Amino acid sequence: MPLTPIPMSKNVVASVFNDAIEILKLNKSAMTRVAHDKNATMWGAIILFAPFVIRFLLDFGGKMTLYGFFFKFYLIAALAVAGSLFVFTLVAEHIFHAKADPMGFLRIMAYASIVNFLSIIPSLFGFLGILNLAISVWLLVVTYNVLMHYYRLKTEHAIATILIGVVFVLLLQSAIGRMLIGRYYQMGYMM
Repeated sequence: MPLTPIPMSKNVVASVFNDAIEILKLNKSAMTRVAHDKNATMWGAIILFAPFVIRFLLDFGGKMTLYGFFFKFYLIAALAVAGSLFVFTLVAEHIFHAKADPMGFLRIMAYASIVNFLSIIPSLFGFLGILNLAISVWLLVVTYNVLMHYYRLKTEHAIATILIGVVFVLLLQSAIGRMLIGRYYQMGYMM
């Protein structure tokens, strides 16, 4: 199946941005709209991975020293985020027998990841930590709400799905980090 070009008009970009912000505001109608929009898949991928690419370019774009080494840190973070989305869908569907299109969940959460653009600010001013922690916590709040609304999970199942997903992400980050970087990899550098 050939790839179709992404619509790039100002109206489309504004609509995507507005939908992403509405999802962050826990707007259920925006979640439903994005879940069923096939064009949201490509936009979601752009939203999901662009902050990692931008942070990498800002942090190391002009410096060739250890370029490949540090690229791997950003690659690990991006892969862990993408992996977490798949784990959430697998747990919701296969453990708690939720019935929904997994691509819909991935679209919603990819749009919600627009909040990761805030992680560019530390790259500009040289601080990390509290902002990235706040971003992570808010994404967990959004994830909980999406699991409750889109997958219609019970409260305890949504919480269990998130806990299993977080543990998996930590294990995934550690495994990928050790494969790509070796014994020097520590997850603390990711946050």
